[in-house]
Amino acid sequence: MKNIGFNVKQTIVAVWLAVVAITLAASCSKFADDFDFDKIAKPAWNPAYAIPLVNSSIGVADFFKEDGNFQIISNPDQTVSFVYSADSLFSATASEFITFPDQEFQFPLAFYLPPIPPDIYDTVTLQRSFAFTPAIAGQIIDSLFFSQGNLDLTIRTNLNRDKAKMILVSKGIRDAFTNQPFRWETSLDNPGQLAWVEADTSIDLADYKLVMNSAGDTATNLIKFEVTMIVRGDNQPNLSPYALSVDGAIDAMKFSKLFGYIGQYELPLIDSLRITLFDKVISGNINIGEGAVKLNFEIDNSFGVPVTFDADELYIRSAPDPAQTLDVYLFGEGVPNVFGITSPDFTQIGQSVHTSLDFSQGNLNEAFGFMAGALFYNLKANLNADTSTSGDNFLLTDSRIRLDARLEYQLFGALDKVTVLDTIALNLNSNTDDLDYLLFRINLTNGFPLAAGVQVYFADADYRVLDSLITDGSSYQIAGAAVAGAPGYQVTSPVLQSTDITVKNAALQHITASEFMIMKTNLSTTNVQLVKIYSDYNLLLKIGVIAGLNITKNKN
Repeated sequence: MKNIGFNVKQTIVAVWLAVVAITLAASCSKFADDFDFDKIAKPAWNPAYAIPLVNSSIGVADFFKEDGNFQIISNPDQTVSFVYSADSLFSATASEFITFPDQEFQFPLAFYLPPIPPDIYDTVTLQRSFAFTPAIAGQIIDSLFFSQGNLDLTIRTNLNRDKAKMILVSKGIRDAFTNQPFRWETSLDNPGQLAWVEADTSIDLADYKLVMNSAGDTATNLIKFEVTMIVRGDNQPNLSPYALSVDGAIDAMKFSKLFGYIGQYELPLIDSLRITLFDKVISGNINIGEGAVKLNFEIDNSFGVPVTFDADELYIRSAPDPAQTLDVYLFGEGVPNVFGITSPDFTQIGQSVHTSLDFSQGNLNEAFGFMAGALFYNLKANLNADTSTSGDNFLLTDSRIRLDARLEYQLFGALDKVTVLDTIALNLNSNTDDLDYLLFRINLTNGFPLAAGVQVYFADADYRVLDSLITDGSSYQIAGAAVAGAPGYQVTSPVLQSTDITVKNAALQHITASEFMIMKTNLSTTNVQLVKIYSDYNLLLKIGVIAGLNITKNKN
């Protein structure tokens, strides 16, 4: 007699997969541990033999796979929530959206020298200023600390004195550490009586800051300079008025800190949050319990600026095809999706302050019951949204906003004939000649308030249906546990049932020749009423099989 153990084992495993699927209406990784393959590896070959396959307790977490963006949590009242989260979203940093144009200034000056006796020094002081061009119109810079920048200066004069020097001082440009004004001293000696004397310099501004808008200024963003000419008297003729030009440029600027009124900016924060719960739903009705859905924004802000968020777009896209969209109203229809967040004050420079926002009002329940497949949000962080320019703002070069979005659904609702369709690839290729039939006995204790009607179809590579597990045109029915009413909506007692499913040889041949297993499930809550799912709910499942052998085909 030939060895028939391997073929029978493969076939039983293949059909067992279908029975597990039909029993649970979902694939469940827990069975990999609970299924005892050894019990069918080397059976004692009787014309009919019984094999216990599954003895398992399955909870909520066994049906769903957690990952970085999906978690199952138990609430303080032991109800269960699904939490969907998106990856952290970051705004542009301050240095990325605030850049200052190169600055140029020219001071064409004229000065008169009084009669100066030989070897006696006299001074002439001139004052000028130029308006610093900000990054955007309306910006008022009180102080700007450089992390990078260059100051280039060129001096040119027709002064005809043997001994002279110039001292250029700017209280608008200061040492960032000592607060001392910028000072440049250069010789303008002209012993050879050249027509023009020139001097230039280039200063690295990395350790400097700009200080502007002091009391008494006639305009905003002024940088002031004081030019002092120190001249020694000699015998050269006095050719007053003398020309003096001071040309300058500030370029390649980057800031480490910025104080003043930075103006109005819009920073986009655009992303979507994937919701997988309804991925395989094709039809049905869902009624979400009041307050079961909560949208949470966790926001960290290091901009020392008033920040208001405006949701330009906020909508749910449904999972079933054809996909539809529904706008989400955080505060009710017709009310703008606008909200403010906390900003750091001057005691918190360099820190991020946290704002936690929970939205559970509006139409979130309706939107989630739309069989949500994703939440899309196009947010704008508006800096200085009001029109006042009196605010004291501050920014660091790396100031930014971080936003974490999550959607939490407490499993509280009612289902009415929600149809789920799932397709699983098969690779069985078993020989069923050794089997006359398989009889699966399912003992089920359902502690969940969910009723299900399940059918499994077996299809070829072109998705043509070859056979079904339930052959009378009906489906395998799982009764839901009894449920109490408000406020707990909790299971009062589980429901027990025992079912036999027989698969005969002809069906076995179709099953093992199949390329795909298509599972269709209709789910409803018990009596289509509101229910809550609790963390101690479970489903106790025992599956055994009786295999009938076709002994006549195994004779030599």
